Amino acid sequence: MGSGFTFEDITTEIRAGYPVMLLLQNHHNFSRPLIGNSRANPSCHAIIVYGYVVTDGGESRYIRFMSSWGAGEMLAEWNSEIILANLPLRGAITYHPEPKITAVERSSGQVRVTWEGPNSRLYDFTSETSTPVHHYVVERANVLQPGEFTPVTESSTDREAVFPDTDAMEAYFRVRLVPN
Repeated sequence: MGSGFTFEDITTEIRAGYPVMLLLQNHHNFSRPLIGNSRANPSCHAIIVYGYVVTDGGESRYIRFMSSWGAGEMLAEWNSEIILANLPLRGAITYHPEPKITAVERSSGQVRVTWEGPNSRLYDFTSETSTPVHHYVVERANVLQPGEFTPVTESSTDREAVFPDTDAMEAYFRVRLVPN
């Protein structure tokens, strides 16, 4: 597909636990005629890719995706031609959300931190097994400066942590995604 978004980019994003939005549009159509509008926006569509399949020793490559048309899971060959609805790939959008702390509770010498964040599992259809992808560590500092934060938990796939409190009056916490 030229020097744009590649199948390898898709597989990298999926293995990292992030779906990809693909925008489909004919590259050469800048408008289309509709009743009452001779230069309406061109036909376009978006799909969410959440998986891929490689067969024939890597010769055949497919993407697993959902479309807003309610057709359920779909599979299409990855190539520079038509992906869906007579439309080729025009662009891709990736999104890597950061964890967001939702609560910090200090009580009886313990701190409980909860957060929202990605929680994907990588599913292998061949072996029918899944592996958690996103791991977190909670860090703490007594002053609000980036270099002062130190881990207070081990890496975990949980989105909640409980750990001993210190006697410090003020404490700052952050949750960081870490490689697994």
